[in-house]
Amino acid sequence: MDNIYLCGFMGAGKTTVAKALAKKNGVSYCDTDDLITTLCGLSIPEIFSRYGEAYFREMETKALRETQSLPGAVIATGGGLVLNPKNVELIREYGTLLYLDTPFSLCYERIHGDQNRPNAAARTKDELFALYREREAVYRKASCLIIPCGNDLEETLRRIEQVLNK
Repeated sequence: MDNIYLCGFMGAGKTTVAKALAKKNGVSYCDTDDLITTLCGLSIPEIFSRYGEAYFREMETKALRETQSLPGAVIATGGGLVLNPKNVELIREYGTLLYLDTPFSLCYERIHGDQNRPNAAARTKDELFALYREREAVYRKASCLIIPCGNDLEETLRRIEQVLNK
């Protein structure tokens, strides 16, 4: 089985869905943001503060390459990982990319005031919505499958299973 990669905006539920999907299918789970913090020995806000976003984006690619050694895993990607076309190529080489299409209002509710998300903490609601709209097109273009998501985890898992079994 190929890896399943989940992309989507900050707060879309990538980590929660990836953990639940991996558990349900008895496979490994991985989060690229967790890999980055392990590789760097720093939190994501510390990485942004010390080295900047460009360095963090380089580490995303490095973390993504690490997922190649996890065949059959479910992997949650960071919200900006698929902005790099090279990362999209790597994902397609390693597995299938699913876009968790979660409404902005729900994403915002989940990320508002979260200091562990440097790209969210530094922006107003309007700025985040503009970023959401900008990234939405990238997520759609990069992904093999689009999964409508809301607050019902079981429904999201059912939708993923349905599209993967087709």
